[in-house]
Amino acid sequence: MTASIEEVPAHIPESLVFDFDFYATPAEFSDPQWGVSERLHGEAPPIFYTPRNGGHWVVTRRADCLEMLRDYEHFPSDPQFNKDRRNNPMRFLVKDYDPPEHTQMRALINPVFSVEAVREREGLIREVASTLVAEIAPREHGDFVSEIAERYPVEIFLRMVRAPLELREEMLDLAHTFFRSQDPEEARAAMSGLGEILTGLIDAARANPSDDLLSRMVLGEVDGRTLTDSEILGGAVFVFLAGLDTVTAMLSFVIKYLAMNPDKYQRLREEPGIIPGATEELIRVSGVAQPERGVKGEFDYHGVPFREGDRIIFLIQIGGMDPEVVDDPHTVDFDRSRKAHLAFSSGQHMCSGAGLTRSEIQVFLEEWTSRVSRMEIDSDAQIKVRGGRVWMPEELPLAWNVASD
Repeated sequence: MTASIEEVPAHIPESLVFDFDFYATPAEFSDPQWGVSERLHGEAPPIFYTPRNGGHWVVTRRADCLEMLRDYEHFPSDPQFNKDRRNNPMRFLVKDYDPPEHTQMRALINPVFSVEAVREREGLIREVASTLVAEIAPREHGDFVSEIAERYPVEIFLRMVRAPLELREEMLDLAHTFFRSQDPEEARAAMSGLGEILTGLIDAARANPSDDLLSRMVLGEVDGRTLTDSEILGGAVFVFLAGLDTVTAMLSFVIKYLAMNPDKYQRLREEPGIIPGATEELIRVSGVAQPERGVKGEFDYHGVPFREGDRIIFLIQIGGMDPEVVDDPHTVDFDRSRKAHLAFSSGQHMCSGAGLTRSEIQVFLEEWTSRVSRMEIDSDAQIKVRGGRVWMPEELPLAWNVASD
């Protein structure tokens, strides 16, 4: 459904207005990173105002995204400066905070996602990936999104927070309802259900703390005080939902590309040593999540007239497709020396879980390519993509062959 068009504020010049719906426009393409990049990088101003979805600014170029995402003084994450988010009932830790609070809160969770911690956790990630692929591969067909890509990050999250694996299906169902329901009451009820489950896990961490994510938030301090129950729950909900949707969506786009480009897939099978570099190149063209900010004050930025409370979304999904930065950006080249992208944002709010996401995708590709000799998208399938804050294939029906070697 296309959002209604709102009136454009009088101070915004016509030259900076472009009709873009971040829900509907990506859904026009089976490969939204390519399609949206071609449309916006080819036709739209680098920063433009769209009257869709309540009216907001859109930033499309990598250089502007880098500069603005790092400038929390003018473009803060605090929801009070974003007219679309200022009345949200839950404030997500660390996403909705700015320095100095953000810096201290991030210090609580960073050790869980450090390079060393991710390296130590690779055995767990590989066990989950190997078990899942071993279960699914013999079927030789199925919907990759629901049967693999959604299950994979949830199980890793539950193991990371020492939670019962039996919670996986219930948490997935609640997350589906929250992300996909067009009924606000139903979505709120799903969020409440997730909150109840995560509150139970937080209580368990409080009773028996360790060095996991929830324990660090329960025991941690900011400005000499412990986090409130609301802050801890906001952090737990955000980490779960962000990890679930980002990994699910990105991995699904990666597998979709490889299924449609069998020569690239065959090269990964024949040269497994290139998978780490290939993973980064595939991430470059598989960005899925878009951060947003508000505006503090009234000022012009590169000729754009911002007003306090304006909503800004950053299309970092196409940051790796920017022709001003990347040579031949629409070509996937595993041997590309510099794989510049913005898939994990930038600045103070660079995704803490970026290393974990990379590891999950790389390890999955290693396990999948070792067991599956070839794959293709079912011939009758029409791949539909869901737009919004996270771009994702709704389904990815595949057929494949199990390797005999």
